[in-house]
Amino acid sequence: MLKFLSQFFLLLVLIISGNAFAIFPSEIKIGENNIIKADKFYYDSNSEFLEASGKVRILSGNEYLETENAVIDVKNKKIIISNKIYVEKLQHKLIADSFYYDGVLKKGFAKSPEIQLNESDILSAKSLVKNSDNIIELNKASFTSCKLCVNKSPIWQINSKKTIIDTDKKTVSYKNATFSIDGYKILYLPFFGHPMPDAKRRSGILMPEIDNGTLKIPLYLRTAPHFDLTYSPRFNSKLLIHELEYRHLFESGSLKFTNYYSKSRIKNKNKEKPEKSKKFDRYFTNLKGVFINEDSNFGLDVGKVSDKSFLKNNYDDHRSFVKSKLYASQYLDNGYNHIDVQHYQGLRQNDSKFTDPNALPNINVKRDLDLENGMSFSLQNNTIEYYQRNSKDIFRNSLSARASMRYNGDGGQILGVNLHNRFDAYKISKIQDPSPKSKELYRNIPELGLVARAPLYSGYNNINYVLEPEVSYVIGKRDLRSFKDYNLIDSRNIDINETNIFHNSRYTGIDYYESGRRFNYGFNNYFLSNNWKISAFIGQTINSDLNSSNTKSNYLGKISLGISDNFETYYRFQRRSKNFTPYRDEIVTWVDYNKLRLSNELTLLRDLNEFNEFYNQNSNIKESVIKQNYTNIEYDLNKEVTLFSDFRFEILDIKSAKLLSNGYGLTYKIDCISLTAKISNDYTSDPAKGISKTRSYTVKLGLKSINL
Repeated sequence: MLKFLSQFFLLLVLIISGNAFAIFPSEIKIGENNIIKADKFYYDSNSEFLEASGKVRILSGNEYLETENAVIDVKNKKIIISNKIYVEKLQHKLIADSFYYDGVLKKGFAKSPEIQLNESDILSAKSLVKNSDNIIELNKASFTSCKLCVNKSPIWQINSKKTIIDTDKKTVSYKNATFSIDGYKILYLPFFGHPMPDAKRRSGILMPEIDNGTLKIPLYLRTAPHFDLTYSPRFNSKLLIHELEYRHLFESGSLKFTNYYSKSRIKNKNKEKPEKSKKFDRYFTNLKGVFINEDSNFGLDVGKVSDKSFLKNNYDDHRSFVKSKLYASQYLDNGYNHIDVQHYQGLRQNDSKFTDPNALPNINVKRDLDLENGMSFSLQNNTIEYYQRNSKDIFRNSLSARASMRYNGDGGQILGVNLHNRFDAYKISKIQDPSPKSKELYRNIPELGLVARAPLYSGYNNINYVLEPEVSYVIGKRDLRSFKDYNLIDSRNIDINETNIFHNSRYTGIDYYESGRRFNYGFNNYFLSNNWKISAFIGQTINSDLNSSNTKSNYLGKISLGISDNFETYYRFQRRSKNFTPYRDEIVTWVDYNKLRLSNELTLLRDLNEFNEFYNQNSNIKESVIKQNYTNIEYDLNKEVTLFSDFRFEILDIKSAKLLSNGYGLTYKIDCISLTAKISNDYTSDPAKGISKTRSYTVKLGLKSINL
């Protein structure tokens, strides 16, 4: 910010000449970009002093200086300002009681300077010394980003004997500094530094934090604008985890590598040998990348974990498998081409490397043709091969063709007819057999589908009512052959709700497919006003694709109430057709009013092990009835302090409940500082997977400008 002064006054000295005093005009232009304005100019040719008095303003490009009186020693190329000055350069501002500059030595001095790096970051000092164009030294300086003060002291402040500002490198560094909160010194810093607010990202130590009971100190390294990395050791008295994140930005995409690694001790409990301790490697590694151009993209998401409890115990990550995938997609005007390879690392109790399935490759091709008369055609082919190390090698090709005729009425009516056929061919080989033999299976599933929807509208006294009945009926060949023994990566479970009740197949994977006769109907109801909304859906789904002659069905529905943007609650249910037996009930409530934010979810599931066409479990569940409640609460005590809590419990009976997990803490945010503290408890455990009950502590401190 002071660099322009040296350039400006050197130019000024060069143009001044003459042997007698002179009164200059109120404005002088020097060069193309430098202008000095004053109420009065006086030049003494004997002493070669130029004095500008009154309201003195100096403009040079984006820089601006203002004072009441300035004296220039033309002969010795010096400037002396004995009164208050104000200097502004872009976002940086300087205020000082006096200023002296030597143009020959290119040195300057200011008394009681205050430098505003931006609107909130302020450096004040006893004196300022400028020794070069880009280095400024402050003596007995203090730095803060706090506008608010407590007991006349900023909330936090850094005080140092010497502070150096490097305007080229855009850094602020401190020597022999102390860090104070509310005027109390709590930390001595022999050397400390941070970038200026307008600086680009650079290497350094980020704000430490306590996360899940461990102290985390992030070290940030930035060697180029397009890639950087963060190394964060996490440790406590029993644990040390090395966390590494590497990020690389390309012109058409990005790449991120994550690795968590630790050495842990386990005890050898083999009774034939003496008990001893040893160390073994524990880790989680992941490489994720996305690359996009105009009409295609490709990427990868590859991960591996050392054991089943590492993520849960250290990162509260409860995933049941780690999925790895490499893919490439091409988007066309009439469809797409896609190819990927997949690997699944199972983290369930009975999973091992010999049961982890692979899919190499998965090829999906789709083409669509839309005609102006409402007709459309679609052709899709999916080819996949997957295997387990000690079990099966399966090759499957699926070809689907669909022809549709759709009528759209002016009032939102829809009438559609679909013809669909799916043909699957399987080739199965059992790898473990001494003389492996392959067998081939085929299935062809033709279908005719009908769908109709006709919304009805009504209104009275600013209340609008919409009734929207919808029906779908699919007539198709029943798939009597079971393919469940040849599936490795798909789930055979279906969860039917109001969003997918009218889909042809409610399976989310690629192998299982609903077939036979399916009849679905439902009614959407809406009551709308300016401030509230009531909606309701009730429907039934009937499926005759069973290995028996019995046709079963499920009823489902949802009723919700919303008031402005402050409140919403809904009740969702599912009932089995036999005696209207309850299966699922959910009550969800969300509140955001004044200082309170609350969400509560109550879920009740019954008879989970009973076989039916919609909920086919792979194995029996220990508890056939699950009743759980999850609550999250946030409350603002004031503008600065927010209390929060979350807890999950299992309802055992009417009078008792079992706590599964809870957490509570607070967030403090004010002007220039933020603090989050939380205590979490997880009471669930699984000894077979090494998962134990845990209590963890998290503390995160953020300081404005220091935490850049």
